[in-house]
Amino acid sequence: MDVSRTEVVERTAPSRPGVGVVVGVALAVAVVGVAVGAAFAARGDSPQAPAVAAAASTLSVACSPSGITVSARAVAATAAGVVVRVSSTMPAGAYLNYLWSGAGVEVGGGGGEAMPPEPATWTLLAPPGPLTLSCTSGGDPAPAAVARVTVSDPGAHWRSATLEELGCPSGGILDWAGPAGSGATPEAAVREVLARFAPAQAPGLTVTRAEVGYPEAASQVWLASAEGTPYLAIGVSRQGSRFSASPAMFCGR
Repeated sequence: MDVSRTEVVERTAPSRPGVGVVVGVALAVAVVGVAVGAAFAARGDSPQAPAVAAAASTLSVACSPSGITVSARAVAATAAGVVVRVSSTMPAGAYLNYLWSGAGVEVGGGGGEAMPPEPATWTLLAPPGPLTLSCTSGGDPAPAAVARVTVSDPGAHWRSATLEELGCPSGGILDWAGPAGSGATPEAAVREVLARFAPAQAPGLTVTRAEVGYPEAASQVWLASAEGTPYLAIGVSRQGSRFSASPAMFCGR
């Protein structure tokens, strides 16, 4: 039986996943759907294993006043993350919430985004593994329903290393809005941040992109190092044809 297009709607309502990004390095979200072929090809007395279809690379997610509907139970991650096509018939102010866990994510992750007035395509940074989706109205603390899907990674895009494994354990979060930088390339944006944030140290610092998460994600993490020792983690994101960057955290010792 092909379940690749099965609609998944669960009426149980757990506590709402937090709206706003939950801390987790190089995060991104993909939903994995598995279609199982029921036909067996007989060969003597030993049937072959059932065929398993590849998960779709895009997951459709629809929010309505009665709950949430997804197009499959699984979705395959791309090099940029998990691609979802979102739509809503809920009143303005509704949110799509997402919550995940997976290799390389130390405390899990997720967040929530306001549903657009027209269908739109988002790319989530969820890692391979379980992904929980829910829709909530503005001011409603709990979803009417949740959908649970699985993110697969047949292309082996996800890099499960953590910043700590790369030599940058957390030594202090800098989400209080440090000086931002911008540039035509990620490195140029990072260099501008260093010139503003640590002008005395900047000339002696080397910068490299941290090999974490999805390689083509719109959000990146870069490390500034002094004599080979990571000193500062810097978040970089694409803004149209340019890149913006801000300090994320000091690397502990």
